[in-house]
Amino acid sequence: MLRPVGATVGYELDGAVATLTLDRPQRLNAITPALIEDLEAALDRAEADDAVRVIRLKGAGRSFCAGYDIEWGAEHMEEAEGGRAWDPMADYRMMSRFVGAYMRLWRSPKPVIAQVHGHCVGGGTDFALCSDLIVCADDCRIGYPPARVWGSPTTAMWLYRVGLERSKRLLLTGDTGPMHLAAAVGTPIVAVFGPSMPWRYAPLVADHRIVRVDLPCSPCNRIRQPPERCVGHTPDCLVGVTTEMVVAAGRDLLASTLAVPRP
Repeated sequence: MLRPVGATVGYELDGAVATLTLDRPQRLNAITPALIEDLEAALDRAEADDAVRVIRLKGAGRSFCAGYDIEWGAEHMEEAEGGRAWDPMADYRMMSRFVGAYMRLWRSPKPVIAQVHGHCVGGGTDFALCSDLIVCADDCRIGYPPARVWGSPTTAMWLYRVGLERSKRLLLTGDTGPMHLAAAVGTPIVAVFGPSMPWRYAPLVADHRIVRVDLPCSPCNRIRQPPERCVGHTPDCLVGVTTEMVVAAGRDLLASTLAVPRP
């Protein structure tokens, strides 16, 4: 049963797996201070529960997380500055509050699996990159477009996860790419497929960069033209993604990554 933690994060316990759901679907789970507070409260609950062995982080609706909520950001900037000069130390203190929450995923004593679908951009990438394993639907688009305006991401986890040169390519362009691009540049990913697997993913499966999770239906293009039935809640094609499937896929990915020597 999904129980709310505050108004923006859901908490569900299924056996040894605690599922934390970013729950602002009408805003594509965009980040606000309230969401960060609720996420940390949910992490407190999961870490304090001895029955919990794994934490799963996902988003409600048609995207994992679209980054910071620009509406909240504009209001905050107007309140903080109001025509005054930008205060870098005040900005640092404010952003450190968010970074501290992301790094709690990284420092969690229990493994964290990020289940990503739709958009995972801007600050939303910090949630995913600070997790131990990343599980992606094949419609996922990952990137950091704010790099074009505000510079480097706050956690710098791109550098840690994909290396210096690849990080530069992603962050100097600010481009977003589909899931297979993220896998190609070195981020190990579990992909969710329908009855058939797109041909472009085959080399990545063979190279153990992608582990398959099959669903009875084929995911539609939910990013540009989401069906009405998928707006504001979990799309039909992802309803079939159970806790067991995500944990098993993560286990397979970890096993294959450890088993295959890297150049």
